[in-house]
Amino acid sequence: MLRSWLSRLKGEQKGFTFIEVLAGIAIMSMIVAVFLMAIATAFKANATSQIRTTADSLARAQMEYVQNQEYRTDYYEPLQVIPQNYSIWSFDAGDNKIEAAEEDIAIIEVDDGLQKIKLLIKHNDIEVLTLEKLKARR
Repeated sequence: MLRSWLSRLKGEQKGFTFIEVLAGIAIMSMIVAVFLMAIATAFKANATSQIRTTADSLARAQMEYVQNQEYRTDYYEPLQVIPQNYSIWSFDAGDNKIEAAEEDIAIIEVDDGLQKIKLLIKHNDIEVLTLEKLKARR
């Protein structure tokens, strides 16, 4: 009885119509497009995270290097090893950017015996991270 009811409901149809096939392909295409966009977003987020992590490590290493140098009143030397496509910039008292590779790291005097060191890390000439730290005369 159930079999006869299903055969009457189905009628004489032996396969899918062209419209049904097109609708199925359209739905599958949308699912694949959403999946590919999610993958592309994940790759971009991963690349951005790697750039920021490298910039953070570079800034912290440079600050540690400055902290370990003798107290000076003119400038500090930058790190000699900088990853490719990255650059270290410092700021002078007028908040002007100075590339540390071409010049040394500038000092912003805050008070007698207290200096502010402000660094900017760039990746492919795009500003990624700024870090400030104080250095005291010991």
